[in-house]
Amino acid sequence: MGDFAGQSGVKPIIGSAIAWSELIKNIAELTGKSPTSSADSYGYKLSDYASFVSSVGEFRTGKIQNPLITIQNANDILNHLHFGFLIYGKSSLIFVILEQTDLKITTAKIKNGRVAIVTGTLGQWKQAVIRILSNKTTGEARRVFSYCYDFFQSIGLQSVWAEYRKKQTGPNMYLLEYKK
Repeated sequence: MGDFAGQSGVKPIIGSAIAWSELIKNIAELTGKSPTSSADSYGYKLSDYASFVSSVGEFRTGKIQNPLITIQNANDILNHLHFGFLIYGKSSLIFVILEQTDLKITTAKIKNGRVAIVTGTLGQWKQAVIRILSNKTTGEARRVFSYCYDFFQSIGLQSVWAEYRKKQTGPNMYLLEYKK
């Protein structure tokens, strides 16, 4: 990766680990209820991350509810999960991320550009993806954040962006449009 020949890229490097057996056991002991009742009763096959968001929502409200609706409306619950990517490209790409998002960035110069460790909560990533993919920005930033969007979709978090429609704008590049 020392010389990226002017291309940008992104690699997932950090994701929260969930201690499921401890979480379920301790919440059940303290509240008398399983925090996974919603997911269990609706029969959805959710990823660990989606199940966690649904379980925290159920823990907070004490009610069994559709986990997909809980995930769509999770808002501050998303801040319990953390993710990070190694992003590389032109200096202008890193500048766009700095200017348009609240993500945490540690960057270093490399031949022909910069490489950055970019981290944040799922809530921060949600807002960053929406900002970059909903606004006019560089093609490089759109390509990198389209990859991030696809990554979150691949780990079962598609409901986080349920109120947005993905519109293909090029190879592996999207625009997110708000569903009115």
